[in-house]
Amino acid sequence: MKIIDKKGKIFGIINIIDLSVILVMIAGAVV
Repeated sequence: MKIIDKKGKIFGIINIIDLSVILVMIAGAVV
């Protein structure tokens, strides 16, 4: 998770968005 420190806040925001998308995809797959 050290990569976020190198890339900066922008990458961190993108990472959060990616996590949200992944959670939505998992939820959709379960349903």
